[in-house]
Amino acid sequence: MMINYNKINFKKSSTLFISGQYPDGKFYIINKGKVIFESYFADNFKYEHKKGDIIGIVSAVMNEPYFSTSKVIEDTEVIEIDVREIEKIDNVELMNKIYKHLINTMEVWVKKYYYFLYKYSKVDSSEKLNITYICKSYIDKGFLYAAIKIYENNQEKINDKNVVNKISKIEPIESPKEITKGVFSFKKGSCLFEETSQNNYIYFVKSGIVGVYSYFNHKPVTRMKYYDNDIFGYKDLLGKKVIANTAIVLEDSIIKIMDKKEFENMIIEDKATRVYLIKMMSARVYNTIARIKAININNVILKILTVIEGLIKLDLMFKKTNYIALFYTIDDILSMVFIDHTDYVEREIKKIKSIKITDEKNIVISNINNFFKEYQIYFKRNSDKINNEDFGDDI
Repeated sequence: MMINYNKINFKKSSTLFISGQYPDGKFYIINKGKVIFESYFADNFKYEHKKGDIIGIVSAVMNEPYFSTSKVIEDTEVIEIDVREIEKIDNVELMNKIYKHLINTMEVWVKKYYYFLYKYSKVDSSEKLNITYICKSYIDKGFLYAAIKIYENNQEKINDKNVVNKISKIEPIESPKEITKGVFSFKKGSCLFEETSQNNYIYFVKSGIVGVYSYFNHKPVTRMKYYDNDIFGYKDLLGKKVIANTAIVLEDSIIKIMDKKEFENMIIEDKATRVYLIKMMSARVYNTIARIKAININNVILKILTVIEGLIKLDLMFKKTNYIALFYTIDDILSMVFIDHTDYVEREIKKIKSIKITDEKNIVISNINNFFKEYQIYFKRNSDKINNEDFGDDI
């Protein structure tokens, strides 16, 4: 099916859009020319887009302000497409182009996220990853079957007797059972794939919860949690082959496992899945950027609220509600921005009026409108404080 589009020309030194500006439901494909993006919130990080590249799709899909300013560095022609036209696309090559763009964008911002984690935590980023430490961190977290997989794939690199001894004492978990073709039942604690391995599949969660983690400074950091009807693994399959994530089944789950061909057939045949994936991938980029912003905030409460705000907006993309019970715990949130759960942090958390923490440490937002109001109050206070510091005695 043909999609509608417009061609627009921009002269050198003009601006396509600026950071903080709301999109008009449009994204762009560069037909000729070059555009450079500047992200002031990320140490003025700059990156360049050229012919064939897609720009502005994350903000357009999320209906959130642009997080970068785009400057035209040579005369440029772009194809302007309304995000609603995505539903009409039935060309595998074009869909894969959009997915790969979103994956590449994700990888760019994940690298920046870890750059700021290293910077904030003062951890030496040049230090080579120690597989023994990675294995031990998953044991300490209670993710025993992830530790077993990491050990089995790296036995020659793990020589710590205590770690090997702990691994040898872990009772085997029940193997997944195939319910129907390609659909499996997994027991809580099962590990779907682990860091340093190669993932060749895409996973569709029919029921249950799967947590995805990455090792950082002796701890598994929570990346995402997937539950009913979520799809993941596409980043690893369509992007780089060696993965840096570990996927763990957090409760008994039923999961459909697909290879690349089956996945491509599904997104072409199923319009809802096609739209869902672009929304989900855009939301993942948005959440990663939110975490970068949170790391660079000094106020503990605003750090926490900024991460939660991204997770709420992810949920709101797929349902209309004023109540959300997140599958994330407060410890998940703190790990994302490298905060230890100290007595001081506990006191600060109790000051947040719009969230409730259950006995299992999960986060509940009973009134999303009130949450956003509280978030804006802390955001404005933080902005005013920064402005006062910038202008000093002139204020």
